[in-house]
Amino acid sequence: MNFNFDDDGKIVLGKGVKLNAYKPRPTIQREFLTENELRNNAGGDLILDVESYINYFTVGFKHVQTGKYISLDNDFSSQFLSWLLFSYRTVGFNSIRYDLIVLWAAYVNRDPGFLKSVTEALIVQGKRANEVEREFGFKCYPLQKRQHIDLFD
Repeated sequence: MNFNFDDDGKIVLGKGVKLNAYKPRPTIQREFLTENELRNNAGGDLILDVESYINYFTVGFKHVQTGKYISLDNDFSSQFLSWLLFSYRTVGFNSIRYDLIVLWAAYVNRDPGFLKSVTEALIVQGKRANEVEREFGFKCYPLQKRQHIDLFD
């Protein structure tokens, strides 16, 4: 692969698009919900996002009303996950076809490799929830109407 460089030694892409040097941004400090706040704010809204890698799994929630966060990484209580999903209204993007399915898979097996396999079955292989449930041995529990909002659908 050949790269074109400008006079300053920066890579030039395509028709003259120049890449600037990477400048790290300061870390954004997040405030997390306490146990009391979790209980007291039940019934509120949580924005959710799942990230799955071969060696790491995380799900982040942002409480809409307070702007505070909840983070679940690799090893967490499946009962706590279930409580969150049934005690709050959740909001996501393409979450009915991905995030919620992977969360219910994490309910029974929190191994990052397992969850990455579920992710690949959904995204790469295009499998549906019922196919993935059967193949990987878990169940997606239905949430009540209006318990989850998918901004994609």
